[in-house]
Amino acid sequence: NSPWGYYLLNQWRCALRQPEDHESVEKFTRFDAARYGWMRGAAAHSLLYRGRFRAAVRQFEIARDFSQPPDWRWQCYIAEALACQGDLPAAVAAFRRAEKWAGFERGQAMAWKAAVFLWAGHYRAALRTLNAIPKGYQAPYALCWKGAALSQLGSLRRALGVLNAVVARFPRATTVPAQCPASACAGA
Repeated sequence: NSPWGYYLLNQWRCALRQPEDHESVEKFTRFDAARYGWMRGAAAHSLLYRGRFRAAVRQFEIARDFSQPPDWRWQCYIAEALACQGDLPAAVAAFRRAEKWAGFERGQAMAWKAAVFLWAGHYRAALRTLNAIPKGYQAPYALCWKGAALSQLGSLRRALGVLNAVVARFPRATTVPAQCPASACAGA
């Protein structure tokens, strides 16, 4: 009769890279949101990656609203789920709210929005968003997205210049400092 077992079980499964127990995730969402709302993010991720976007949005909203001020990361996941549903205008509005709440991490929220523009094929909007990130608020992977946008717009030399700058800035990185879209909406 406690969400803790379901929560910890799925946290360990995630850490050990074992298949998720979808039944325990569903049970998890039945517990009082006013008390256990912060745990809903785990259930929301599960729903998002399984393509259950509307249900994911609801769980992310509960997780977001549990924290005060609202957690900008949950808001970005809400935006991502809305984009996966095909509602890009609603996703952009959700990202704008996240940017207001993100404070010093505003550049990360803006870069996330640019990534969604890229996934949707809106390369100029992605580039405008990335260019609008204020100095000092740059997200490490924003340059990767900028290189991708420039490449898609046919500016290969500029794209390579930006990507080379990423390598120069992070010479010891073993992976590109970028995020991938949710697997469930990669084809959306």
